[in-house]
Amino acid sequence: MIPGLNILVADDNKINRRVCVAQLQKLGVQKISEAEDGRQAIDAAQNDVFDLILMDVQMPEIDGLQATRQIRLSVHPRQPRIVGLTANALSEERERCLGAGMDDKLTKPLSLDELKAVLEGTIKIASPDRASSTSKSELPVCDERKLNELLEVDEPDKFLTNVVQLFIEQADQLLNRLPELAVDREVLASEAHKLKAAAGYVGAMRAAHFCGIVENAAKSAHSQLSEKAVANLKESLTVSIDDYRKRLMRK
Repeated sequence: MIPGLNILVADDNKINRRVCVAQLQKLGVQKISEAEDGRQAIDAAQNDVFDLILMDVQMPEIDGLQATRQIRLSVHPRQPRIVGLTANALSEERERCLGAGMDDKLTKPLSLDELKAVLEGTIKIASPDRASSTSKSELPVCDERKLNELLEVDEPDKFLTNVVQLFIEQADQLLNRLPELAVDREVLASEAHKLKAAAGYVGAMRAAHFCGIVENAAKSAHSQLSEKAVANLKESLTVSIDDYRKRLMRK
């Protein structure tokens, strides 16, 4: 039994997905998501933290190779392990998969033993502090260590207060502009990038994380800027603004 992993199965064939999901469940995996094509796989990877993506190589519009390249460029901070699935047993196919950024390749149909070996390998390379996938509720609103670093400068209390106030103002501005910016990808990417850095300085890790996701999705011509990504950013900004305002009031 191999519990604890968060896995995405990306395949345009419904039968293939169902069989793969059933095999994973047989091996004890409980957290399994599905994507019907490369575009859905990219979107899923930008909105969740997967330990492993089982990626069909041949899919319409955006194939598994293209999807992998995009995920490697746009998913931060922790990359998933990506294993290509293909009916092509040629050695050249494995080279194509590795060249696109995949970690390995399996030939379909998959056997339970092959799949179990991939899962065991994924567990070995997964971060030791990962008991389950990181969700937005598990990301810290504030990293106290970052705030403490700001207290080491001259006039620490005054400096920290000013920096936090500026962060609150910038986060509030982006929050209020999200509805209009959602349709202007270029400006949204720029604004999310600016706030991501500021949020990192003051330890607003949840806000910084989702700023990064929206920035990368908005920059990419091959990725959908999903409503979920914008909603997650909105939620993280709302929570962060409230938390940091309370911190200032306690000073």
